[in-house]
Amino acid sequence: MSKQAARTMRIDLAAVAAPGPRRATRRSDTVTTTAFSAKRHDRLDRDTPYDLLLESVYDAVLITNRYGRVIDFNGRAADFFLADEDRLLGLPVWNLLSGAGEALVDTIHSNLLSHKYTLIEAICLRTDGTSFTAEIAVNSLNLDEEGHQLCFFVRNITERKRDQEALEKAVERLQAHDRARMEFVSNVSHELRTPLTSMIYAVNNMLRGVVGPLPERAVMYLERLGSDCKRLLTTVNDILDLRQVETKTLTLTLARAPCTTLIQAGVETLRVQADAKHIRMRVDMPPAELFCTCDAQKIERVMINVVGNAVKFCGDDGGQITVSLARDPADSGFALITVSDTGVGIPPDALARVTQRYFRVGDHVTGSGLGLAISREIVELHGGSLHVASPVPGSDCGTAVTIRLPLAAAPAVAIFCMTADVALMLEGQLANRGYRVHSARSLDDALRLCATQAADMLVFECCCGQDPNSETLLKLRNDPQTQRTPVLVMSRDEISKPCREMLRRLAIPVLPVPWNEADLAGRVLWAFSGRTLISLGGSIPTSGG
Repeated sequence: MSKQAARTMRIDLAAVAAPGPRRATRRSDTVTTTAFSAKRHDRLDRDTPYDLLLESVYDAVLITNRYGRVIDFNGRAADFFLADEDRLLGLPVWNLLSGAGEALVDTIHSNLLSHKYTLIEAICLRTDGTSFTAEIAVNSLNLDEEGHQLCFFVRNITERKRDQEALEKAVERLQAHDRARMEFVSNVSHELRTPLTSMIYAVNNMLRGVVGPLPERAVMYLERLGSDCKRLLTTVNDILDLRQVETKTLTLTLARAPCTTLIQAGVETLRVQADAKHIRMRVDMPPAELFCTCDAQKIERVMINVVGNAVKFCGDDGGQITVSLARDPADSGFALITVSDTGVGIPPDALARVTQRYFRVGDHVTGSGLGLAISREIVELHGGSLHVASPVPGSDCGTAVTIRLPLAAAPAVAIFCMTADVALMLEGQLANRGYRVHSARSLDDALRLCATQAADMLVFECCCGQDPNSETLLKLRNDPQTQRTPVLVMSRDEISKPCREMLRRLAIPVLPVPWNEADLAGRVLWAFSGRTLISLGGSIPTSGG
């Protein structure tokens, strides 16, 4: 705000239907008015600098004495108020302003003493009963020995107000239309999300062999179907999130998660599409895991959106997409996730707009135009940023999207295993992934580590041939100290159906023994993100529903 704006008092006078006549109460008004009126008549035929200046002003000018009675005016004022000299001279200025009174003059004098400007918006009353909207600036003058005259500059803003009101009504109509559109799209998206989630679940089960062995061609079609369903589900979720962003109701389910697993989940979702276009996918990850406090499902979707754009613009005859993760060299408290491609790149005139909602590069490009926009907003909600560069720095083609996210300390994991070899392998793999590991002597010790917040996650192995102890798990979830603690159960044997249902309700995934390190990483992410997977084999879905 400028200093002048800070020193300005705006007064919006509320119009009254039928303002009554007002009479002056100060006897000196008439004396001063008569004296100045005589001077005005003496000057009428003179072209003094004062008169030339007064008549040259574009606005209507009313000059009053210190008590607010009109003692001079220009021709523009006579035209504005449809009044001749006899009607204006001596008239209290507040009689020309609907809703005004003598207190207005006192306020103006007070502002002048405080070195403040006065700007009035009011309905001005003409002598024929009509009116017009005006903006009035007031200042002081010293025209004679009396001094302390007031000068009112009156500008007719009727057309401007009419245009402003029309514009405001148009904006209201557009906003109502936009709300109705978003409500419709949101409702349709909700209707789509349930069947899409069911389709993804069914496809994943079929790929895991639930219906028996499948021909190679059937597997290929199912993989494509699953990939397309996940991509469409991502778009549906983008639309729903956009609605929540606009209504400021979008919430994040935050937990510490490994960045590598989030990135790989997004990459693998687009692997089938990339293979179909002969695009090479390269993932460069640091040896030690980096962690961020995030909503894992939403950051996964950000990765799907960004990598999906890279696949889309990389061309149909091959190319390469590189996804890398590193600490920000400028600030070690942030991670940089960079997705670069060797595609056609983004035109310079479109680069600044690619993260705007509904913007699409080119005239015939498929997609909703929401992916990068909602991705940027999600990343910013996490305290990060999303930057787009084209061409890729150091190259003459392609696009690089850099996601900057704040890092978190590595989580501590309490583990309890029935056998030493399992404990040793588990501890080594988790440590290699960057986790801090506490090996407990008993399950009760592991629970105490979680209850005292010495550990952020619990991993324990079931007794051979037995289900996880339901009493222990329910106690864990009912304790305020541990009810949000991620849990991963390890089992060598098939878990009974009632226990599987209980684990699903408690959002506790299961890791089969033996396992591979990729499955361990995936299920750890699954536990941190609050999603469950009860399966002793097969791959892990990368899009939650």
